[in-house]
Amino acid sequence: MKKNIAFLLSTSLLLIHFLSFSQWSLTGNSSTTPGTNFLGTTDNQHLFFNTNSSVRMRLLNNGNLLLGGATDNGYLFDVNGTSVFRNNLTVDYGTTNRRIQLRDNGLYMSRTSDGSYISSITANGEMVFNTRNHYRFYSNSVEYFTIYQDGNIGVGVSIPTSRLHVNGTIRAPVC
Repeated sequence: MKKNIAFLLSTSLLLIHFLSFSQWSLTGNSSTTPGTNFLGTTDNQHLFFNTNSSVRMRLLNNGNLLLGGATDNGYLFDVNGTSVFRNNLTVDYGTTNRRIQLRDNGLYMSRTSDGSYISSITANGEMVFNTRNHYRFYSNSVEYFTIYQDGNIGVGVSIPTSRLHVNGTIRAPVC
């Protein structure tokens, strides 16, 4: 009988020892090994994060992260609801230098590697255009207005050849 009690006690202590090291602590964990110790699933299932018995965030098995009840529309990061980003925010599209940046001093949109951008400086309310080529203004896929790289302006003309080049009737008041 004593052997059985000793065996049960030692087995129980061993089981408690293994269980205490295989669970995550609510106050933090130490001596973890990345790849071996992790929070997540080992099967092909989504990981849900709940508060107040409601799903607030879902990490899908395809790697997409959904916040605020968003449904999976194929986006890596999808938020349903109002979001606030503090300080600077950059949205970068791959390696093509197409990006939008919201900074403390304005909105910057760049498209090419040559440094072209449109910038709205909110400090004094002016809008700055900077390009090494030219700007074209369209409506319904029709080009109406061009500011060329040499400063020439074209109305109804794609490549203006003078400071103001107009294709059409000019109406101006007589002074």
